[in-house]
Amino acid sequence: MPNNANNADDADSKAGYTQIGEGGISRHLISLTLPLLTLHWTLLPTIKSSFERDKDAYIKAIGNFVSFQMHALGMTLDPARKLRSRFDDDLENKLQAELTHMLELWAARVVTLVEIQEVILPRLIKRLNDIKAGKRAEY
Repeated sequence: MPNNANNADDADSKAGYTQIGEGGISRHLISLTLPLLTLHWTLLPTIKSSFERDKDAYIKAIGNFVSFQMHALGMTLDPARKLRSRFDDDLENKLQAELTHMLELWAARVVTLVEIQEVILPRLIKRLNDIKAGKRAEY
């Protein structure tokens, strides 16, 4: 005689399978993705304003870190300054200035990337909500 507990388990597993099958894996993935996209979209203005407001502080901190690392690498690889003495004495300052310029360009690109995402993410979120709701594409 079959065990009633096993039959209940079978019924539950089939019910769960049917629910997943009806919704489709894409709808479940969309349900998992939408909160993350919404969080990302919500944080974009904060990231943008932070980069615009504190750009110089970020550039200075990263620039100092890279400069100190380059100096430490030079001291490690050339402790007697035999190789480094062949270069211009102002080489480290020139490298620091070039690095600062590159970091300024990088910070500007980050702001641009955030602005692009501010345009794309609301549209993507709307489209995914439409797909989840079973609406057809309207182009």
